[in-house]
Formats: sequence, C-alpha cells, structure tokens
Amino acid sequence: MYQYLNLGSFLVIEPWMSGLGQADNPPLVDDWSIRKTLTDRFGSKDALSLLLAFENSYINTYDFDYLAKHNIGMVRLPFY
Repeated sequence: MYQYLNLGSFLVIEPWMSGLGQADNPPLVDDWSIRKTLTDRFGSKDALSLLLAFENSYINTYDFDYLAKHNIGMVRLPFY
C-alpha cells in the first residue's frame, strides 16, 4: 500500500507550513505577500536569489529517491 506526503511550501510558500512571514508585523499570510516583501526589502534580483536558495535547499532528487524507497507513492506539490 502506498503512503502519501505533503510537500507544501516548496513552489508556493505556505506560511502555515513553513513559518516564513510569521515574525513580520502584521504576519505575512501568503506566498504573494512574502515575495512582495522580499522584493521591497532587498530588490527584485536579491529577492529572486533568496527564493531560489530556499527552493533549491527545500527538496532535491535525493529526497524523491528516498521517498520512493520508503514506499511513498503520492506527493502533494502545490504550484502556481
């Protein structure tokens, strides 16, 4: 029997899963707000660099191989 896993916050940042934006006042409640705030604070080039660093460290092919080895047959991976 296959198991499943939720990989939310990888391509769409979900603050309820990642905690990102929770320390802001008021808290950043969605992906768009987090991306906009990063751009406002650091400029578009550095914001993109930060987001890519986050995405590249979140999950990689090794992780999918590991999941398959442990019989994880379905992954929730939200994107827009």
